[in-house]
Amino acid sequence: MPPQKSTTKRTPETTPTPSAHTRVYPKVASNLVRDSATKLYDSLSSRKEIIEIYSCRGIFEIDNSKVYRVKHADGPTSQITIHGINMVVDKSTITRTPEFQFPRSHTSRTIVRSAYKISKKSTVQFITEVCEDADDPYMDYYFVTDNYDQKNHQMDMIEFLKMMGC
Repeated sequence: MPPQKSTTKRTPETTPTPSAHTRVYPKVASNLVRDSATKLYDSLSSRKEIIEIYSCRGIFEIDNSKVYRVKHADGPTSQITIHGINMVVDKSTITRTPEFQFPRSHTSRTIVRSAYKISKKSTVQFITEVCEDADDPYMDYYFVTDNYDQKNHQMDMIEFLKMMGC
């Protein structure tokens, strides 16, 4: 008997959502970012707790009580300099697909992801991801924007760098 084709239709809930955002990683010391948290507070646009899950079946996230499988696809990277700070522009894509469960055998960590914007109309966000786990303290930070264009986005980035004392 030939294998049957799946008749499952993809709904918006099950369709993978690729992130077309470009990430720009500034090469600044993490203590500058950590110490400038109070200066950045007025620019806070969102803060949420995410649980990252690592297993033999892949990477998962729990975001707002929903489980997602996370897949990374490497994209081109380049180096730029803004305001005297070297940065890496990463055009990799990250896809999140809704899932119902994740493997029992896994390791996880809770991170707090905060997004900052200079103004409500700004297309550039500064993202910090902090994990206060005693066994694995972690801090990541980067700018994120759609279709990075240095002429259009660098002024907001410079403003954030100035807040951090760069």
